[in-house]
Amino acid sequence: MSVLGSSVSAQQSLSNIYGSVTEKGSNTPIEFATAELIRLPDSTVVQGTASDRKGKFNFEQIAFGTYRIKLSFIGFEDHF
Repeated sequence: MSVLGSSVSAQQSLSNIYGSVTEKGSNTPIEFATAELIRLPDSTVVQGTASDRKGKFNFEQIAFGTYRIKLSFIGFEDHF
């Protein structure tokens, strides 16, 4: 799996983070992959969602901070 993503300006108090999940090599979108937004350093799961049919996912209204995104899907290794 691979992920591409971005967030809006870090100077805003709340931001949106979006990305897409594709199969490495073929770039085929992966539908229903689980995406979890994890706050660092305490590893609290802030939000969770699933990718759509185009492999896209998003997290909305995210407070400024440091996060990790965990992606998982049956048959694939978890990806951070």
